[in-house]
Amino acid sequence: MEKTANSGAAESNKEINLSKSEIDRQPVLDKQSSKSSSDTRKILIIVAIVLGLLVAALGIFWLLSNVIINPATQKPVISLGINNSDPNSDNNAGTGSEADKEIDPRTEESPINGELFTPEEFNKIMERPPIAVPIGNGIDLSGSPRPQSNLPLADIIYETNVEGGITRYLALYWSNDVTEVGPVRSVRNYHLQWLSGYDAILTHDGQASDPFDERVDAKGNLFRYGIKDVRNDIGMWRSTEKFAPHNEYIDFTKIWEELKEDKEQGLYDWYFFPEITPWSFKDDAPSDQRGSEKTVKIQFWHELSTRNNNRYDVEWTYDPESNEYLRTLGGEKDIDKVSGEQISAKVVILQDVDMEQTFNSKGHIIIEVIGEGTATIMQDGQMLKANWKKPDRMSRTMYYKEDGSEFEFNRGLIWISALPEQFGQYEVLTPGSETPVDEAQAESAADTELN
Repeated sequence: MEKTANSGAAESNKEINLSKSEIDRQPVLDKQSSKSSSDTRKILIIVAIVLGLLVAALGIFWLLSNVIINPATQKPVISLGINNSDPNSDNNAGTGSEADKEIDPRTEESPINGELFTPEEFNKIMERPPIAVPIGNGIDLSGSPRPQSNLPLADIIYETNVEGGITRYLALYWSNDVTEVGPVRSVRNYHLQWLSGYDAILTHDGQASDPFDERVDAKGNLFRYGIKDVRNDIGMWRSTEKFAPHNEYIDFTKIWEELKEDKEQGLYDWYFFPEITPWSFKDDAPSDQRGSEKTVKIQFWHELSTRNNNRYDVEWTYDPESNEYLRTLGGEKDIDKVSGEQISAKVVILQDVDMEQTFNSKGHIIIEVIGEGTATIMQDGQMLKANWKKPDRMSRTMYYKEDGSEFEFNRGLIWISALPEQFGQYEVLTPGSETPVDEAQAESAADTELN
């Protein structure tokens, strides 16, 4: 019995010693396992870096070989709506790629000024009406409206006298999404007669009023004519940079948005493109068929020009390179407020009109824009004789060559200067000087260039 007890105790001590030995070896095993795991992670990191460098090297090699060294093989992937590709180029032949299909040609012609658009662009703007707005130009004690905002983004601009020898613009906008136009001023009756030819929406701040003479009474004729008048209720805001009345501006995108909503809600339908008689248009004349540089000086009311310090005298200087006419106003470059660039036009029309003074308390004038008369059209560096006709208020003014055929205009901004025959005048200045060409020379130049 004693032997058995001692034997059991010995076995028990042996098991305890074995367990202790195993416990003593465990940290060693854990350290070995941890070291092995750390080595594995290091190897994986090194492999990943090597693979990343290999991929980067392959990418750089592809970029050098396909884009920088041989850029001609690349196809445009961003469509700007302009077809810049050459259909006769070998690079475009038989590809049929999606990139090629994204570039749409400008094939759709504006009936207003001949600008070309892609089908997608044209479908968008054909949903909406043109908008007409009178824009101030008169300087007074409260300040100046100059420089005006975004005149170059108009499709057509009319310029003529209002009261006291100052001038004002009626600008027609349709093809551009313009968020700042102005300063907005009051409208005159001849403005209503011009915009009626486009069935345009009118936005304005005020109107001439004379209950005794409908030829002046724009306020009454807004209703008599059924003008689509939104006044300045939509999209109007005032700038803190100028004093009233020279600080009111209009966001045209707001007008189009509200008109579209009104149509969708069934309130009234002014959101559509009306029937407008299109003019005939052509591409610019080749450079070797353009006229030479010249400047034409315009006075809309020459007897009052000196009294007004020639602030409303205009000069158009032809630039053969761009085939455009650069505008000077009051002896200074006419600068657009938004772009900071000098205003230019593709075509300038000097339209002879009759003007009558009313001698009423406001000094209102009457300008006859319905009827017919003569015009001089500045285009391609030439001064061409023409005739104009507007048989009624709703008709668009049409222009004809002396042989009776319809005049063809260059595409782009068309600027119409309505010059009263009894009060206005223009002179052709010799290049590089302020010396006017006499009337006989001007007539001879126009005859020569017409032929």
